[in-house]
Amino acid sequence: MKQITLEICAGDIDSVKAAVAGGADRVELCSALGEGGVTPSLGFIAAAKNIRGIRVHVLIRPRGGDFIYTPDEV
Repeated sequence: MKQITLEICAGDIDSVKAAVAGGADRVELCSALGEGGVTPSLGFIAAAKNIRGIRVHVLIRPRGGDFIYTPDEV
């Protein structure tokens, strides 16, 4: 039987804590969710990694907007 993984998008540390309390398997850390999400700060990443009971994935995206990147952005 295929196991389902529940991943929650988290834009702040309270969302990470809520994901743990709600039984999520992992979180994807993002900032600027209103812009479609960008890479979060190192401080947010470090704080999330200190929370036990959840795997942390980090969105890597240099800016909001479309997904067409210049060579410098890549």
